[in-house]
Amino acid sequence: GKVINSRFNDIGQLGGGDAVDFSGSEVLLEKILFKNINDKAISAGENSIIQAKNIEINRAAHAIVSKDGSKLTIDRAHLANTLNCELMSYQKKSIYGPAKLFATNISLSGEKKECYKAQLGSRIKLEERYLAEQRLNVKNLYKTDMKKNNK
Repeated sequence: GKVINSRFNDIGQLGGGDAVDFSGSEVLLEKILFKNINDKAISAGENSIIQAKNIEINRAAHAIVSKDGSKLTIDRAHLANTLNCELMSYQKKSIYGPAKLFATNISLSGEKKECYKAQLGSRIKLEERYLAEQRLNVKNLYKTDMKKNNK
């Protein structure tokens, strides 16, 4: 499918929630503004293939997440005032493999220090370099940083 020329505002303010959450999908996202997202602005999971371009995300708990065998490619995005992590790639469900996230032409603004997390085996390629993978306790992540209403 395609999601083009859209806005997602004030998502999950009463109980958590992702703005767009894909499972087993193949989707193009283009010219989208995400603002005040309580959880993830873009979440790709369960072997999804997501292409995104010309994206603006302002104040999301987590900006862009690829998980569970998904491949997310994003080009031309501005990420502002992210509360936790801008880019994440990991495996949550054991029946799926590691995830991939490829990002180009990404700009950041806001007061928070940038945060990128790629679990061992999963990949984040930012511009022309792969970022270091790290041990990531995903169960604990969902009890802390990704807990509903975590602001």
